[in-house]
Amino acid sequence: MPLPIYSNDSPEEEASLGDGILLIEREFPLRQMLPEGTPVDITFRLDEQGKLTIVGEDKLYGQIHQFDFVPEGALTKEQIEAAKKELALHKVS
Repeated sequence: MPLPIYSNDSPEEEASLGDGILLIEREFPLRQMLPEGTPVDITFRLDEQGKLTIVGEDKLYGQIHQFDFVPEGALTKEQIEAAKKELALHKVS
């Protein structure tokens, strides 16, 4: 089942797909064929380093599948710490 992941900067809880930018479309493999209309819960977790973890669970069999996505241009934890140190050196009192 293809799962498109979109990004937008809307402050609203809900936005239309036309408001977003397609980040990735990833095949979301489920181990069993699901009947049409089977609910699948999708959870998104974004960490401080910009890594997005996507977890899907079908509610019929309880199958869980997850994958991670790091957008291009996301900084690593080390890069963020180095930038903080650099900013501290240039801080004006």
